[in-house]
Amino acid sequence: MEEENSEEVTHQHIPFPASTFTGFCNKHDSKIFSPIENNEYVPNDTRQNFLFAYLAFALGYYERYSSYNLMNARLEKDPSMFNTELGERIRLYNSHLKYIDTLKMIMNTNLDNERFDRITTDLLVWPNEYGIASTSMFFITNDNEGKTVNKIGSYISPFFFTIFPQAGATYVLMGYLTKDKLKYHFIRNQIVNLPIEEQKIAISNLIALHIENVFFSPEYWDGLPIQSRERYYEICNKTMGRNKPNRLVAFKDFNLFI
Repeated sequence: MEEENSEEVTHQHIPFPASTFTGFCNKHDSKIFSPIENNEYVPNDTRQNFLFAYLAFALGYYERYSSYNLMNARLEKDPSMFNTELGERIRLYNSHLKYIDTLKMIMNTNLDNERFDRITTDLLVWPNEYGIASTSMFFITNDNEGKTVNKIGSYISPFFFTIFPQAGATYVLMGYLTKDKLKYHFIRNQIVNLPIEEQKIAISNLIALHIENVFFSPEYWDGLPIQSRERYYEICNKTMGRNKPNRLVAFKDFNLFI
């Protein structure tokens, strides 16, 4: 992911039109993402899986730097806020962004050298098209048994999440650095190996608890039971930007895929 100053364009989330962000120039956007923009997804294609994870990372990188720049602009305008909660958040971001920059070098090196196997992806395939699409990078804090996965102050490992409908099915890609495979071993046992209806509940929890970059087609959203829509808003309002529950699936009665 290069720093680009010219021919900057928005990148459209694929293959389900959704979000945009100004992360790449036209040349690099077309070159990098052509295998997933111009071709249908092939389950377990290592290159495509890597590119979906790379897209999730690129968006996460952009979002974090955008948030930091907005907060820092406020601080520069009013330096008296240095010792407030805003100042503390900026200091935390400074530390986090150093790690994100290191991760960028790792991801770019793997991309340039076609080391696509450096990302491992666990896959769910559901036999219906659900009008939900998302691309996101985040850090899971606990598994479904309450065991710590990532802890602030120690090494944290990114989780790359993508969901999209295509050709009569819905695909859920859950990726992570292959070197951290043991850290994310629980994904297979606690999500992938579940019955489909329990998988849907688990993914619904991940979306509501961890992801802001999620899009629903208007027809699909309008077709959801009002209780599901209200529950989604309730969970988001209680948890976004705050401490997460100590279970991966905190709300066992919540399902966005009905």
